[in-house]
Amino acid sequence: MTNVPKLYTARCHCERVKIQFEAHIDKVWNCNCSYCRVRDGHWIYLPMPGVTFLKGKALLKEYSFNTHSSRNLFCRICSIHMICVPRVFPEKYSVRVECISDFDMNSIQGRIHTFDGLNWEDNAEALREIEGNSKLIAQAEGV
Repeated sequence: MTNVPKLYTARCHCERVKIQFEAHIDKVWNCNCSYCRVRDGHWIYLPMPGVTFLKGKALLKEYSFNTHSSRNLFCRICSIHMICVPRVFPEKYSVRVECISDFDMNSIQGRIHTFDGLNWEDNAEALREIEGNSKLIAQAEGV
């Protein structure tokens, strides 16, 4: 397996919303919170400055629930939820892996991790640690 970042494009179903980013995808997250559980999506986390909206940003509609601190963004035309500003990382985007063009989920078998979003408060710090964000970084950014 190579650690070289690759340029990816992700899109909604109608292709009116499209983003581009460079990443080395070595792990994917599956969340079991009440919202993610009914959609069965898999997510990667990316720094916001590394994500470029190629088109359709104005077509994104926001949905939030519970604490309203996570911003779930979906295409208002085809309703595909492809990107989110997650509660655990308000400085990042989470991108739904199923929306990434030319990405093979089989390439990361065994590296799909579950985040226990049902018990968010008990598990958020562990996710930050695994993703390489220490408590000090999170506190400095006001998380």
